[in-house]
Amino acid sequence: MQLRFVVLCSGFGIQLLKQEFDEEEMLTKCHCPSLHIFGKDHGKDRQIAKQESRELASLFDDGCSVIVEHDSGHIIPTRTPYIDQIKDFLCRFL
Repeated sequence: MQLRFVVLCSGFGIQLLKQEFDEEEMLTKCHCPSLHIFGKDHGKDRQIAKQESRELASLFDDGCSVIVEHDSGHIIPTRTPYIDQIKDFLCRFL
């Protein structure tokens, strides 16, 4: 299956990935365009720690990934400027 892009909201699972792949594979960044959305303030997202989402985002190539850090906790933000960043990313694939 070939993915055109991925959207990871409060993404986590880096420990599972580390178990599945060896260290050399983990150092190779994924070149799939990616949108990472997560809360930026410590404690606002009570389900997923910000650091877990940051670590997962770090596995994707900086040149084709977009990170949206917002101040709304464990939700997908719907107000400016966050929604504009999300729309800009998604419009690249229409």
